[in-house]
Amino acid sequence: MTNLMYQTWTTRKLTVPGAVPSVLVVDDYSSAAEALASFLALEGVDARVALGGNEALLAVQHWLPAVIILDIQMPGRDGISTASQLRSNPATAAVGIVAFTSLEGREVSQRASPGDFDGYCQKGVSPALLLGLLRALWTA
Repeated sequence: MTNLMYQTWTTRKLTVPGAVPSVLVVDDYSSAAEALASFLALEGVDARVALGGNEALLAVQHWLPAVIILDIQMPGRDGISTASQLRSNPATAAVGIVAFTSLEGREVSQRASPGDFDGYCQKGVSPALLLGLLRALWTA
């Protein structure tokens, strides 16, 4: 995708196990996380919420989503360090990770290690665009 507000940053296609895609929404702002998860659920996605990076790392020990939508600017463990930790763990290394933040994509890509994120979406865009990005990452 060429739009600067959302981009695919990988050429790999993510496999969605089962008939229903699963997504973990990680954000320290609970209302925004719950609203996004509710939208995704209405679109047929098994969406769950983790309120911060540490909670996300705990959640994936018990439930492995196809994609993690990860806020970057969070207190405690930010999204950059959370993505790095997820990639270094063999159990979560292949999970798709999308940066979902108010930061510009260029800033995220400069701060993150190559390969940590499969895509980027700037907060404030229509959730339908984010869903389109997720669908572009999933294999048919």
